[in-house]
Amino acid sequence: MCGIPIFLKDNNGHVCKSILITKLKFLIRHTLQKCMSGETNGIVVTGKGTCYICGSRQSQRGMTRHVSTHSKKKTGKDTHFIMRIDGGPSSPFWMYIQIPCHVTFRALDKFLRIVWLECCGHLSEFSHNLQDIIGMKNRLDKILTKGDIITHLYDFGSSTELRLTVIAKTPRVLLRTKQAKKDAWTPPPQVYGEEVAEIIALHDRVKFTCGKCKNEATLICPECGVYDDTDDGMLCDSCGKNHRCDIDMMLPIAQSPRMGVCGFEGGSLG
Repeated sequence: MCGIPIFLKDNNGHVCKSILITKLKFLIRHTLQKCMSGETNGIVVTGKGTCYICGSRQSQRGMTRHVSTHSKKKTGKDTHFIMRIDGGPSSPFWMYIQIPCHVTFRALDKFLRIVWLECCGHLSEFSHNLQDIIGMKNRLDKILTKGDIITHLYDFGSSTELRLTVIAKTPRVLLRTKQAKKDAWTPPPQVYGEEVAEIIALHDRVKFTCGKCKNEATLICPECGVYDDTDDGMLCDSCGKNHRCDIDMMLPIAQSPRMGVCGFEGGSLG
């Protein structure tokens, strides 16, 4: 499925796809912001994540400082960039990666598609402030330095925008390979496909609540959540079967900033 068969009209009566996309982005962002501030029980966000270098648990804000301490433990030549990638300041979806400095932006683009973005083979681009476009053939170390913030835009129609921040340039850090005693530890997630980067820290799984029965939601109905602006835009499997809209309209809840957009059904992280 590529696209959602919903048509909204502007003030002149013309079908306007951009209105749909804007409303959908607002729905997800607004719901997340309300839930994170304690205004609703529609989402469970711990605000924490796991460092796969040492296995410790850190807050979203504290993870940058924590990962930076690992990058300062010099063990060789600076061969990798450590980056923070998120869907924006208020997004609960974030990760830290290490990636070789010599690879191209095309390789980084492939990684982002595998993990968070790919649905229908849309075009994408990197840029500084959505203005100065960065060519995909450029090497990372020819463009980036510590402290740089760039943008990745996937799909120029129903766009998903990611923010990438360069935290450090460092030798490759080793991830934990076994669980320590008395330590509830989750191993690093596996990324399938052309692996050019490693996830070294990741947010906790974000849980959404069904608008009908309050069980955990597994589906998002863009038509109800966006067009009608109702409370049952997110549903569990059971309630989804009895929902007034066609089940084929719904998309899976995904651990990605692209959740609910176009035909996205989840990346390698679910």
